[in-house]
Amino acid sequence: MYCTDKKLFDEKSKTCKEFKDVSCGHRPFSIEKKDLCSSRTDGSYPNIEKDCVEFFKCENSKTVKKSYCHKGFKFNMISLQCDHESNTPAPCGTKIFSKHTHKTKFNFIILFSLITFFICLITSLIENDIEKRSWQVQF
Repeated sequence: MYCTDKKLFDEKSKTCKEFKDVSCGHRPFSIEKKDLCSSRTDGSYPNIEKDCVEFFKCENSKTVKKSYCHKGFKFNMISLQCDHESNTPAPCGTKIFSKHTHKTKFNFIILFSLITFFICLITSLIENDIEKRSWQVQF
């Protein structure tokens, strides 16, 4: 039977338990830590085991950098930076997102692109219409 990280097979209960709760007798056990990034995509993540005060960066399934937040701050998984606990969502902080409070940032780039598209479309239609009329007049 295979037990997940930090758990050992307990012969008495025939189940996996926390390594500190299993009597190993004279068996040696490894406390080597598995790379935190071994099953993650590239990006930054909080170390939940260290109360989100520590965070790490993953690249190619390897931890490439570990950092720590200043006292009183925790890693915010939304903003990807250290923040006050009250601004940080669970499991690291206490911020609760409500379905009813929606703050949407207005994207002026998209609006400008749409306006530009419609201006070009209308201009093109007008030019085509003028060309058709001038062509009809010649015959």
